[in-house]
Amino acid sequence: MSKTSIAPIHTPCKKCVFAKYDVDTQVDCYLGLIEEYKKVPKIEVLEAYDGEKEFYVINNKKCAGYKEEGYFVSRNMEDKNLEDKISYVKDRLKLNYMVIINAITVEPDELQQMMNEIAGSDVTPKLINIVISEKSKYPFNTYYKAVENSGVNAKWKLTHVRDAQEPFEVSMNNILSLNAKKHNFALIVDGDYDDIQKVVNTANHRVYKEFARFVVFANKSHGTKIFNQTVYRNGLYHGVNILREEKDYEIV
Repeated sequence: MSKTSIAPIHTPCKKCVFAKYDVDTQVDCYLGLIEEYKKVPKIEVLEAYDGEKEFYVINNKKCAGYKEEGYFVSRNMEDKNLEDKISYVKDRLKLNYMVIINAITVEPDELQQMMNEIAGSDVTPKLINIVISEKSKYPFNTYYKAVENSGVNAKWKLTHVRDAQEPFEVSMNNILSLNAKKHNFALIVDGDYDDIQKVVNTANHRVYKEFARFVVFANKSHGTKIFNQTVYRNGLYHGVNILREEKDYEIV
């Protein structure tokens, strides 16, 4: 084992399905992540030996591509070939996020434009939740058609509030709490939406290309922002609301 100290956060590749071996010595990663990690200064790729195999240890990083056989068994994919497994996991090495849109006072055609902007991002959200008012001057069906006519290809739902005066933040926090375990990140559209694609794409690049973290990315007006749900919830637990600390936002 290398004398370099193993950080609390690390990933030994030994049992990973995608560890490429020459007999008992790991020589690469079928996902191509080893070479990508080597480019990042804060991540170390260490060589280790445990008496059975020589393998890499990704130090200072929990590898998003690490998968043991049980992962594929639980998805009824144990009989799939390696190429299918590689394709399956690569398709999931993208930002797992949901969207919450404040459409309480938004015109239906404006909502459609927002949805088109989301559809144009590099990463499709897992869920889009649109908050509208029961007392809107437009009927429910008008908003429904606006979404259906957009280019978005994601699960979506409409959430009603009693009237336009009900705080959006209340609905937002309720939606977040219901989906906390399903989505790592949340995109909030509460105003200016011109840079939706840039906000999402920048966040995805930061996490899956630079292998780094972020708290909040926002556009210049702060009307569109994406944030780490775990950091948000932990902050609230300690009395800190990261969405109100706008001075700390990273602006795209």
